[in-house]
Amino acid sequence: PKLQDLLSQEQVGLVLKAFNPFARDPPSIDSRIHPERAPTNTTTSTITGPSSFTYVDLFSGIGGFAVALDALGGKCLMASEIDPACRRLYQHNFPKA
Repeated sequence: PKLQDLLSQEQVGLVLKAFNPFARDPPSIDSRIHPERAPTNTTTSTITGPSSFTYVDLFSGIGGFAVALDALGGKCLMASEIDPACRRLYQHNFPKA
């Protein structure tokens, strides 16, 4: 079916919303993930202590996503990467994974 046919059906509604990027506050920055973008009047913190969640790092590359999840309190149970060079670097940087 054509888009026009789908939109003309009774059960389909179309909602138009005006978007003004200047009309709202910008999204807040999580300084635990982006410490370099934290406001100057606050301090950054890293979660310490026991892991609050566990994860498996699939298509792990060199571990950029693992860095973020570890900083948020996660514990990697396993990583999977097909590229041998990336796998060696990941194992060097994350020996417990």
